[in-house]
Amino acid sequence: MEEKLTYQLGQIVYLGNRKERELEGEVVAIMIKPTHVEYEIMWWKEQERKTIWLNENEFSVKKGTKKGKLGFVTGIGSLPDET
Repeated sequence: MEEKLTYQLGQIVYLGNRKERELEGEVVAIMIKPTHVEYEIMWWKEQERKTIWLNENEFSVKKGTKKGKLGFVTGIGSLPDET
């Protein structure tokens, strides 16, 4: 299975022109598709919460920001074997 490197939940990203960085948002969800990864970005405009799904070519991050491994935890809620 291919290892996916993604920006992490909580990562601050910038929407808009790379030079202007008009809006600052936060990654609040990650969706894995067969060909790419999409990120749900959340930001506040006045008193209203806004979100949009974008791929990583549609936002920017601070220089030097690294991606991390995307992983899953198994066995949550299961009881240990009693032998």
